[in-house]
Amino acid sequence: MKKYYLTKNGNILNIKKKCFQTMTGRFLRLVSEPEMEYLQNVLVPVAFPEGIQEPVETPVWRFICHAESKFFHRYATGGVEVDGGYHTIARDYFFGRNNNGVPEFRVVTIEESELTWQNNSSPIKIFDTDIEFFAAEEGDVEEDAQAPLDAYSEPCTARDVLYTSGTNVLTFQERLERYKKLKELGAIVFPSLVRRKRKR
Repeated sequence: MKKYYLTKNGNILNIKKKCFQTMTGRFLRLVSEPEMEYLQNVLVPVAFPEGIQEPVETPVWRFICHAESKFFHRYATGGVEVDGGYHTIARDYFFGRNNNGVPEFRVVTIEESELTWQNNSSPIKIFDTDIEFFAAEEGDVEEDAQAPLDAYSEPCTARDVLYTSGTNVLTFQERLERYKKLKELGAIVFPSLVRRKRKR
């Protein structure tokens, strides 16, 4: 059985670790079983007689918190706004992981409209999170379709996670809970200020 496969981007599919990694051993993301079976048939196997550095850990994305924003829309007729508007809800889901000493964070935004005819998306399971989580894919998808979090999220910072509040103002306790989870992942939210030496 081959252990490593080369991707078109120059990264490595590590079969034993069930993940993608760089040539220098940096962990990129986990790989699902169906994805791995497919990739072994299309990627080029490679060997490293002198060995290759592998990631020590292959972490999943940990759910931290979510924020919800509600937007009100008004109907417009001939450029004139009329009553009877509707709402769109945007939910931001924040995840984080400690990638072998480096904290990383991502946010998934899922929008939902009160107008049912605008909601034409299908749920797709995210396989590399610590909770059961589904993202939204426009149109129809296979019933057992899976995807990594990277495919439906954007990178963000620890400060984004700590301060994003949505429509409702965060309570002190909610912010404190977020801060504790960020610290567990190794994030430095408030870097210490370096004092400048006074010139004499």
